[in-house]
Amino acid sequence: MAPLPTATPQDSLPGSLTEDDHQTARSFAALALVLVLFSIFGGAKLAPWWIVHSGGPLDYQGEDYDGYSLRWTFGLKESNVYAGNPTEDEELDFEYSDSDSGFNEVEDVMKMVTNLGYLSILSASFFVYSAFNQGKDKLVLDAGKEEVLLKAAMAVGIMGFLVAGYFALNWPEAFEEDTEWFEDDDRASESLFGSTEADEDEEMISWKPWLGWGAMLFSGFLGLAYYLTVKLQ
Repeated sequence: MAPLPTATPQDSLPGSLTEDDHQTARSFAALALVLVLFSIFGGAKLAPWWIVHSGGPLDYQGEDYDGYSLRWTFGLKESNVYAGNPTEDEELDFEYSDSDSGFNEVEDVMKMVTNLGYLSILSASFFVYSAFNQGKDKLVLDAGKEEVLLKAAMAVGIMGFLVAGYFALNWPEAFEEDTEWFEDDDRASESLFGSTEADEDEEMISWKPWLGWGAMLFSGFLGLAYYLTVKLQ
């Protein structure tokens, strides 16, 4: 009689995910979920999506303003303004929903980002579930679970780039409609990233997306990176 075929460990089966792949999936999935949660719930101080920063002139009307700074951050539900100078510090928080905030367009963009962010949380949670729900028995090849894992990783990647991309495309116009800042300042152009040169009697201003936006973008990168790494092996 011919000998019975021996079981082949999953690591050696062609086209299957190795134990290292599963461990990478668990690490990527957990980190992606943490980044998405931080991005959505971090707030204007911890996880702002956009920031305006300026430093004052070194010498203005005979007074030394070295160290003066203005930091204006925009979270998904609120904004924070911090102004610091050599004599005193001032800080102000306000929510977009306040009737006198005047940030209607900004609020609309942030609401959409938040709603899309909730979908990102679901995608990242499903990625975590799929990564930790893989069979621990290496002798059993469950192709269905592996396919679900890859689809979950792809979903996280798509949602991360979708949310970050939506914000990047819509934010400058919304901010300009509410503040008319780009129009009023000849040195500033309507864009997501930018800065102005400092004159002798004016401060230098820079603006850019910040930690909340970056965390969402990086979560998308993690999902696509895992998916492409497995597919291109």
